[in-house]
Amino acid sequence: MKDVSLMLLQLLEEEFNFLINKKDQMNIETKIRNIRFIGELCKFRIAPASVVFSCLKACLDDFTHHNIDVACNLLETCVPLSKMLITCVSLLKDPRVSKVQPPLHEYIRKLLFSDLDKSSIEHVLRQLRKLPWSECETYLLKCFMKLLMRLVFSGAPSDYLTLLLTWRGFGGDSPWS
Repeated sequence: MKDVSLMLLQLLEEEFNFLINKKDQMNIETKIRNIRFIGELCKFRIAPASVVFSCLKACLDDFTHHNIDVACNLLETCVPLSKMLITCVSLLKDPRVSKVQPPLHEYIRKLLFSDLDKSSIEHVLRQLRKLPWSECETYLLKCFMKLLMRLVFSGAPSDYLTLLLTWRGFGGDSPWS
């Protein structure tokens, strides 16, 4: 069975190369049928992905007229491969390095940006009062400013902003006690 699939794939590749090099504007249906067949063989893992990439490269090298349609049909036919290609390209474009934050900073961000809502203000304020302010005051102020800007630009109710800004009951070594 392997011999039949290899022979078929070889014939399809030869036909593809012939059709692409021919530059005939009349045989678009033949080109599309051929490339869809190759795409289907790849989708069902009869043809290796390298065959599809070489066909796609041939289309992209001369990205005009029917080659555009052929490339689009190839990507439409082998959807899993096109998703993989899109993922690979996006990973190459945007290599983000995540910055490792100290656990205390992660906890502050969780409190202010995840846990905080109207019903949990008192609990969040109690937790913030327990923090070692001498170690994290600068980071806290930075987070408060970011939170305040989000609230102002999101159209948060004024009573919510007022409650956050008036912070009553601070004790210990907080800057607003």
